[in-house]
Amino acid sequence: MIIGKKTIIRPMEMEDVDFIHGWWNNGEALAYSGLNYGFMMSKAALENRFRPQITSSDMYPSDEKMFIICRKDDRISIGDISYRNWDKRNGSAEIGLEICDPANRGKGYGRDAMAAFIDFMFRHLNLRRVELTTSESNKAGQALYHKLGFKEIGIARDRYYDSVQDCYINTLYMDLLRSDWDRIKGSLLK
Repeated sequence: MIIGKKTIIRPMEMEDVDFIHGWWNNGEALAYSGLNYGFMMSKAALENRFRPQITSSDMYPSDEKMFIICRKDDRISIGDISYRNWDKRNGSAEIGLEICDPANRGKGYGRDAMAAFIDFMFRHLNLRRVELTTSESNKAGQALYHKLGFKEIGIARDRYYDSVQDCYINTLYMDLLRSDWDRIKGSLLK
């Protein structure tokens, strides 16, 4: 487990698919991402998607791995965090975060989980660079990513359709270098 100040990040279990199914199919929970109806995925589809990584004995699978974020005080699951597109040769991977329970947003859980997970990725996956994408309209996410040291590196125009706003939205690309993280992590992990 990865332990932060306010959160615990643990490996995903098959039982978590019930929570994820509810979160990922909730338009309110995913409205920030422009998905008015959620991902519209069946529980069976989610089980099939996650079964290989849950049952794998590989400590660090190369393509992707998802973890569950729990509040540290009561161990209640509130979201997920993952890495994907791990490029071992060039030392980079993409990170993704969702505080799926809207009642737990804005309370510092996302910041705490991201800081602990970024540190884990740099130290245990031997990365040089972490990257992410976010919708240009996700100002709360961008504020968090800037606090964690991420820099904007580009924009893909009209990249995704936002069914909440009924329009196409730009995607913002951001990254964080290990050298930048090493300079700021002390203030973020304390």
